[in-house]
Amino acid sequence: MDSKEWMKWLSVLFGLAILVVPFFLQAKALTWTLVILGLLVVIIGAWALGVSKNGWYEIILGLIALAVPFFFTGSALTWTEVIVGAIVAIVGYTILTKK
Repeated sequence: MDSKEWMKWLSVLFGLAILVVPFFLQAKALTWTLVILGLLVVIIGAWALGVSKNGWYEIILGLIALAVPFFFTGSALTWTEVIVGAIVAIVGYTILTKK
């Protein structure tokens, strides 16, 4: 397994984190937004495993995950999603720049 493939699996894992965390912290305002975003990260990450050598999708979705909590103020998920979104964006950047 090369380093890009490992990073793509990491993207899928963090997509699953974005997907399930709202149910554990019971953040009603963000639940469906993060479920959809988490599904997108998982689907794009899984798709990237077989097809894409491009990390732009992970970067864009990571930045969206990072920004979404600020539109729903007072959520318990704000810092969780900021951290996970930043990690997904960094993973995407790493995939993009690795040779």
